[in-house]
Amino acid sequence: MDRLLEQFFVLSLILSGIAGLAVLHCAACAVKNHHQVHDLKAKVNRLRTMQLKRVRDREIGGDSANAA
Repeated sequence: MDRLLEQFFVLSLILSGIAGLAVLHCAACAVKNHHQVHDLKAKVNRLRTMQLKRVRDREIGGDSANAA
């Protein structure tokens, strides 16, 4: 009977370890995803600013060309 209890205890420890590793893996994936989303948002803001500057430069250049 003690051997069966021992085997059950070892099996439950192994399953608990696997479950813990699965939780850590999910947390790591969530953190990685969060960082990727943040990096993409920063890149979009940079590109948006560059595009807005280009449009404003064209408008300013276009106004001076029309005035002449």
